[in-house]
Amino acid sequence: MDPPNLLVNPLPHLLLIEDNAAARANIRRMLERYEYKVTEAPDGLTGLDTARTDPTIDLVLTDVGLPDIDGNTVARLIRTDPGIAHLPIIAVTAHVYVGSREESLSAGCNDWEPKPVNFKRLRGKIEALLPVALRSTP
Repeated sequence: MDPPNLLVNPLPHLLLIEDNAAARANIRRMLERYEYKVTEAPDGLTGLDTARTDPTIDLVLTDVGLPDIDGNTVARLIRTDPGIAHLPIIAVTAHVYVGSREESLSAGCNDWEPKPVNFKRLRGKIEALLPVALRSTP
């Protein structure tokens, strides 16, 4: 894989898969304050298609409770697709119960963030998963 071209895509590009429009707008706004480029998808199938067709995506944030296919299924499908299996995935979810984190991790997510989102903690998780060349913090 070629190294990222930081002149063409200077900001880390995140794919946000979230069905709730208000939550999606809030999360996007906070991520943009941290200088991430954000592409939105309102459901799992649209998010999966975006991940497959937009080669500039660097990381996926997915809600677990989506209306078509859930975020854990999105993660499983990403992991089985050779073209996008390398993408880091963070589940961002209100489905907080015993074992929910483990379910997301076993589905292929690299990390998990409960709602309401702690943006400082989420940023740390994003930065830890981004390739070094794309991190917004030194």
